[in-house]
Amino acid sequence: METETRALLEAWRGRLGRELDAAIGFWARHSHDLEHGGFFSCLGRDGSVYDDVKYVWLQGRQREARALLEAVVRWVREDPTELGRPLLAGATPHEPLAVPMMLLCLAEQLGEGAGGPLAELEGWCARRLLHHLQRDGSAVLENVSPDGQELPGCLGRQQNPGHAIEAGWFLLRFAQRQGDAALAAQAIEGFMVRPFQAGWDPEHGGLFAFQDADGLCPTQLEWNMKLWWPHAEAMVAFLMAYAHSREPALLRLFDQVAAYAFQRAASTCPAPCTCARRCWRSCCGSPSGSRSSRAANKGSAAKTRLRPGVSPPAFPGQEKRGRSRWELEPPPVPPGLRGRAC
Repeated sequence: METETRALLEAWRGRLGRELDAAIGFWARHSHDLEHGGFFSCLGRDGSVYDDVKYVWLQGRQREARALLEAVVRWVREDPTELGRPLLAGATPHEPLAVPMMLLCLAEQLGEGAGGPLAELEGWCARRLLHHLQRDGSAVLENVSPDGQELPGCLGRQQNPGHAIEAGWFLLRFAQRQGDAALAAQAIEGFMVRPFQAGWDPEHGGLFAFQDADGLCPTQLEWNMKLWWPHAEAMVAFLMAYAHSREPALLRLFDQVAAYAFQRAASTCPAPCTCARRCWRSCCGSPSGSRSSRAANKGSAAKTRLRPGVSPPAFPGQEKRGRSRWELEPPPVPPGLRGRAC
């Protein structure tokens, strides 16, 4: 291992360990619904529950049980209310992408591997996620048709960098269990690196919340927020990708995201944002104000492009051309669409 790479890993090891212990301890103490079962999603900083709706994605992440897998599938289909408040797949229309990720996570947690009874479910989830990789692998779309085709209009062009990157590490874990090197390469390039490079704000840093695949202005008013969770997903994804490939460029992407996120973490911000989604405001060094919100209706969003003379990366097994196939050039951003935090 190169000296630089080892030093970078060691520098982050202690910090991440402490943060993980604190976060997991908080949710273990406060999230469990002892009366009806399942886990609350909306917790204040003191652990108090301020909304008792239970979101599907958290149930899939926080509990390991076959009964939960069966219950979640039933709740998603039937939406009953007898077990407390019903489960919701999400606050925005990303159910087609979020539910397969949650089910794939549950199948992995049950630990039965590729040959167990959950193999068919895992395979279905992986295929559903791959349907979202569109336009010859250049874009991960948030919503696709049931048969995996691109939808017309703004809904079809909608992109969420955080969800794409999150799907990437789900697929990478599945590919590793299957021993599928081609799928692993596709997960890293198609779902992690390209969405990251397209979604990263080259002027102020951070991942945008939403984008439009054609570079048009996204219809979501919060499109240029910098929420905490996409950065957490990106850190997980790039560490996993580095552990799989030992490609130093992927570790540098992790370091880029982690440095940005911890610099603006709510716990260290002098005037932390109180919204539950933990968006980063101007007190953390990101620009804010009416200028960028007015300008959000002008121009077109940034598009990723390769450095001159470098062909678009193909997966799997593209030959390197003097530099890592993951080292893409940050795109220029039109002045009217410079990102802000909230």
